[in-house]
Amino acid sequence: MQLDFFKAEVRAFPLAQTVEVQRMARFLSVVHGENAERYYLKRCRELSKRMRSAGLSELEVRCQIADFQTAVQHQLGEMHRKEAQA
Repeated sequence: MQLDFFKAEVRAFPLAQTVEVQRMARFLSVVHGENAERYYLKRCRELSKRMRSAGLSELEVRCQIADFQTAVQHQLGEMHRKEAQA
């Protein structure tokens, strides 16, 4: 049996569970203000574009980005709590 790879269903790994969350949180813990906001928005747009080109629906892309943003905020909170306890 031959598979038709052009009609394969795309299943995205949850963005909020990738190393990208830790990378973004580390970046945002060092860089603040307008530069941080600009990079954060740029990176979210890049991730969205990549997911769209992989075939995810607009709704799924929005959900993935929202979950990613929540995960980054959670990670930042954890980092700040650990720093406060040190």
